Amino acid sequence: LQSLLSLKALKKHLRKAKHKLIHEDDTRIVERTDSDGLLSDTESDASMGESGENNAPNKGHQDYPNRPITKDIMDNRGLVKYRHKRERNPRVHLRHKYHKATIRYRSRVAPTRHEDTPYSGETKGIRVHLIKSHKFKRP
Repeated sequence: LQSLLSLKALKKHLRKAKHKLIHEDDTRIVERTDSDGLLSDTESDASMGESGENNAPNKGHQDYPNRPITKDIMDNRGLVKYRHKRERNPRVHLRHKYHKATIRYRSRVAPTRHEDTPYSGETKGIRVHLIKSHKFKRP
Protein backbone atom coordinates (compact mmCIF):
# COMPACT_ATOMS: atom_id res chain seq x y z
CA LEU A 1 0.00 0.00 0.00
CA GLN A 2 2.77 2.42 0.91
CA SER A 3 4.52 1.95 -2.43
CA LEU A 4 1.28 2.89 -4.21
CA LEU A 5 0.75 6.15 -2.31
CA SER A 6 1.37 9.39 -4.13
CA LEU A 7 3.64 11.98 -2.56
CA LYS A 8 0.69 14.10 -1.43
CA ALA A 9 -1.08 11.12 0.15
CA LEU A 10 2.15 10.02 1.84
CA LYS A 11 2.61 13.42 3.51
CA LYS A 12 -1.01 13.40 4.65
CA HIS A 13 -0.56 9.88 6.05
CA LEU A 14 2.54 10.96 7.99
CA ARG A 15 0.74 13.98 9.46
CA LYS A 16 -2.07 11.72 10.71
CA ALA A 17 0.45 9.26 12.17
CA LYS A 18 2.09 12.11 14.11
CA HIS A 19 -1.20 12.98 15.80
CA LYS A 20 -1.78 9.35 16.81
CA LEU A 21 1.28 9.32 19.05
CA ILE A 22 0.52 9.22 22.73
CA HIS A 23 3.28 10.06 25.19
CA GLU A 24 3.20 8.37 28.61
CA ASP A 25 6.19 8.28 30.98
CA ASP A 26 8.79 8.67 28.18
CA THR A 27 7.46 5.58 26.38
CA ARG A 28 6.02 5.85 22.92
CA ILE A 29 2.91 3.92 21.92
CA VAL A 30 1.63 4.01 18.35
CA GLU A 31 -1.89 2.93 17.52
CA ARG A 32 -1.82 0.17 14.92
CA THR A 33 -4.48 0.20 12.23
CA ASP A 34 -5.03 -1.94 9.14
CA SER A 35 -3.98 0.88 6.78
CA ASP A 36 -0.55 1.69 8.27
CA GLY A 37 2.27 -0.74 8.89
CA LEU A 38 3.72 1.12 11.87
CA LEU A 39 4.81 -0.90 14.88
CA SER A 40 4.66 0.47 18.37
CA ASP A 41 7.79 0.52 20.49
CA THR A 42 6.32 -2.05 22.84
CA GLU A 43 5.70 -4.45 19.93
CA SER A 44 9.17 -3.90 18.46
CA ASP A 45 10.77 -4.46 21.89
CA ALA A 46 8.87 -7.71 22.29
CA SER A 47 9.91 -8.89 18.83
CA MET A 48 13.58 -8.15 19.54
CA GLY A 49 13.54 -10.27 22.67
CA GLU A 50 15.29 -9.47 25.89
CA SER A 51 18.77 -8.71 24.61
CA GLY A 52 19.36 -6.06 27.25
CA GLU A 53 20.20 -3.37 24.68
CA ASN A 54 18.95 0.16 25.24
CA ASN A 55 17.27 1.87 22.26
CA ALA A 56 18.37 5.37 23.28
CA PRO A 57 19.41 6.52 19.77
CA ASN A 58 16.08 5.36 18.29
CA LYS A 59 13.97 7.01 20.98
CA GLY A 60 12.99 10.04 18.86
CA HIS A 61 12.89 8.05 15.60
CA GLN A 62 9.56 7.53 13.86
CA ASP A 63 9.05 4.59 11.49
CA TYR A 64 8.09 6.04 8.12
CA PRO A 65 6.48 3.95 5.41
CA ASN A 66 8.55 3.26 2.28
CA ARG A 67 8.57 5.96 -0.36
CA PRO A 68 6.75 5.21 -3.61
CA ILE A 69 8.97 3.62 -6.24
CA THR A 70 9.61 5.29 -9.58
CA LYS A 71 9.78 3.87 -13.10
CA ASP A 72 13.59 4.09 -13.03
CA ILE A 73 13.73 1.98 -9.87
CA MET A 74 11.34 -0.57 -11.39
CA ASP A 75 13.43 -0.90 -14.57
CA ASN A 76 16.62 -1.42 -12.51
CA ARG A 77 18.85 -0.69 -15.54
CA GLY A 78 21.52 1.50 -13.96
CA LEU A 79 23.59 3.74 -16.22
CA VAL A 80 22.91 3.13 -19.91
CA LYS A 81 24.67 5.06 -22.66
CA TYR A 82 22.59 7.12 -25.07
CA ARG A 83 21.62 5.30 -28.28
CA HIS A 84 20.45 7.00 -31.46
CA LYS A 85 16.95 6.44 -32.81
CA ARG A 86 18.25 4.45 -35.81
CA GLU A 87 19.79 1.85 -33.47
CA ARG A 88 16.29 0.66 -32.50
CA ASN A 89 15.50 -0.53 -36.04
CA PRO A 90 17.91 -3.34 -37.11
CA ARG A 91 17.30 -2.83 -40.85
CA VAL A 92 18.07 0.90 -40.68
CA HIS A 93 21.06 0.24 -38.43
CA LEU A 94 22.60 -2.19 -40.94
CA ARG A 95 21.90 0.19 -43.83
CA HIS A 96 23.76 2.93 -41.95
CA LYS A 97 26.67 0.56 -41.25
CA TYR A 98 26.88 -0.30 -44.97
CA HIS A 99 26.87 3.40 -45.89
CA LYS A 100 29.78 4.05 -43.52
CA ALA A 101 31.67 1.00 -44.85
CA THR A 102 31.37 2.21 -48.46
CA ILE A 103 32.81 5.60 -47.46
CA ARG A 104 35.79 3.85 -45.82
CA TYR A 105 36.25 1.64 -48.90
CA ARG A 106 36.23 4.63 -51.29
CA SER A 107 39.04 6.28 -49.34
CA ARG A 108 41.22 3.13 -49.67
CA VAL A 109 40.55 2.05 -53.26
CA ALA A 110 40.63 4.16 -56.41
CA PRO A 111 37.21 4.33 -58.07
CA THR A 112 36.65 2.30 -61.23
CA ARG A 113 36.57 4.33 -64.46
CA HIS A 114 33.76 3.67 -66.88
CA GLU A 115 34.12 4.44 -70.62
CA ASP A 116 31.55 6.57 -72.37
CA THR A 117 31.48 4.34 -75.48
CA PRO A 118 32.51 0.70 -75.76
CA TYR A 119 35.83 -0.18 -77.48
CA SER A 120 35.43 -0.26 -81.27
CA GLY A 121 38.95 -1.24 -82.32
CA GLU A 122 41.62 0.89 -84.03
CA THR A 123 39.97 3.44 -86.29
CA LYS A 124 42.68 3.43 -88.98
CA GLY A 125 43.67 -0.20 -88.51
CA ILE A 126 46.82 -1.68 -86.99
CA ARG A 127 50.10 -0.86 -88.87
CA VAL A 128 52.13 -4.03 -88.62
CA HIS A 129 55.43 -2.63 -89.96
CA LEU A 130 55.57 0.37 -87.52
CA ILE A 131 57.97 0.04 -84.55
CA LYS A 132 57.95 2.75 -81.84
CA SER A 133 60.25 1.07 -79.32
CA HIS A 134 64.06 1.58 -79.11
CA LYS A 135 66.58 -1.20 -78.74
CA PHE A 136 69.42 -0.57 -76.27
CA LYS A 137 72.94 -0.80 -77.64
CA ARG A 138 75.28 -3.19 -75.89
CA PRO A 139 78.57 -1.68 -74.82
